[in-house]
Amino acid sequence: MIDLDKMGIVAFIGKRYGTFNPFGIADKLNIPIMWVDLGSNLMGKVTYLKGNPIILLNVVFKELNSRYFYCAHEVSHVIRHEGLSGAYNLNTKFRDKFEYQATEFADYILINLYREDFGKLPDTYHDIEAEYGIPE
Repeated sequence: MIDLDKMGIVAFIGKRYGTFNPFGIADKLNIPIMWVDLGSNLMGKVTYLKGNPIILLNVVFKELNSRYFYCAHEVSHVIRHEGLSGAYNLNTKFRDKFEYQATEFADYILINLYREDFGKLPDTYHDIEAEYGIPE
């Protein structure tokens, strides 16, 4: 079910920053993105240096379309879960909830990015999966 409140937040972000491209949003928010070896089980993460977020993305995705999904997912954590990293790290229930919310938010970003890139909404969810490498 589409959450209109979240769609409104995503629309606001796109309007405010002039793009739905998650890399562009991160740039406008002055969030550095670093491509690092995160091993085979971690796609991305947000870390903080002196209170400022840094997005770490797994270098294996640097040339793949899925980089858009993973970046949008991590941008979502910065926007929606700022200051909650302690709860995230200590409690599996919070972690699961935060991961679901970040994935849902990333999906909304990418639906709008598709419209930005192609001038229309996708015909199916598969169109977004194929274009931006959303994992199953």
